[in-house]
Amino acid sequence: MGLKDSTSVCQRLVSQTLADCPDTIAYIDEILIFGSTRAEHDANLGMALQRLSDKDFRLQLVKCKFAVPKVTFLGHVISANGIQPDPKNVRPILDAPTPKTVKQTQSFWGMVTYYSRFIKDLATTAEPLRRLTRKNVRFSWTAACQSAFDKIKHAIANSVRSFIFDPNAPTFVTTDASDVGLGAVLSQTQQGHEVPIAHISHTLQPRERSYAPNEKEALACVWACETWEKYLLGRHFTLRTDHSSLASLLRSTTDSRKSAKFTRWLDRLSPFDYTVQYRQGKDNLVADALSRLSMRSAQSALHDPTHDHVVGALQTDHLSLLDVKSATKRDSTLSTVLHFLSSGWPSKKSLAPDIQQFFAVRDELQTEDQCLLRENRIVLPTALRRRLLAKAHEGHPGIVRMKR
Repeated sequence: MGLKDSTSVCQRLVSQTLADCPDTIAYIDEILIFGSTRAEHDANLGMALQRLSDKDFRLQLVKCKFAVPKVTFLGHVISANGIQPDPKNVRPILDAPTPKTVKQTQSFWGMVTYYSRFIKDLATTAEPLRRLTRKNVRFSWTAACQSAFDKIKHAIANSVRSFIFDPNAPTFVTTDASDVGLGAVLSQTQQGHEVPIAHISHTLQPRERSYAPNEKEALACVWACETWEKYLLGRHFTLRTDHSSLASLLRSTTDSRKSAKFTRWLDRLSPFDYTVQYRQGKDNLVADALSRLSMRSAQSALHDPTHDHVVGALQTDHLSLLDVKSATKRDSTLSTVLHFLSSGWPSKKSLAPDIQQFFAVRDELQTEDQCLLRENRIVLPTALRRRLLAKAHEGHPGIVRMKR
């Protein structure tokens, strides 16, 4: 498991095993068995279980459901009433909280504009929201705004529910990250038009909010792919982001310049077959809105059990973590770099010469516990460098060892 072609190997083995079992559908590690009557269902179930046992497959009982009237399978809710898209695919839209600022209203309006062809009488319904986005208009959320907001959310959700994932259609995963959350849209090109299939959003935890902008954007990509792995495993898809540097950072090639965090994320993306595509922010409206109007997700996909705290590993007799933190705070250059990592970088021309050298490697920088790191190495404040060099030179270690 974990190799890019392990999914197709697993699918082939399961398909061959259950090939002649009636009313049985298998997709990788999920198996759906059905029947028009209880007796037919039980007979089909017995045959499939016997075949799996003969081939020495193992099933986890706690993950099995037997003789249920309704089941969620590959993003669809299947019952006697037919096949319907899973309601959770539009839950982030319905659960989006009321905008509190002009910026949040503009983000929501961007999503509305993207889905405008699915919403009837949009111009009339959305007028209270459009008024809030105009210049020189004081932000005041009224009952009319709330009514328009609720009507538009339900109109978008009802329209999106009409689209079902097509395994043979070109597939796109579009992601975005803001200071407070992540958002992503799963879409496909069907009958010549790009249509939405599912939406997800997640509120960033306090530790994740300290990530550099490129790390938040990469985290959104990893989280979206792992959330929709049942749709994506075993097929090529396009991973779209509005952060241009990710086109190189998320390439599945070994690069010693990548940080330990990016290396771990690449490992988690390795089972997927994708192409990273840069998409300008003005075209990334839906994912942007979901990231800014995000709600706490119950999923634990963001949890990274292998997260290693480089700063926390700083244990020396002559230099403590407190020394580095306090000196970094007093260092004007590093303080400025930390500020740009959290709020975004200005143009290179406007930066002082001592900051421009950090701008050149900005995609390799990150923050951890109020310290600056480049890849997995601590960037020492100027005040501590001579002290550490003097300590390191004790014992005449030699040129090569000294550099290491």
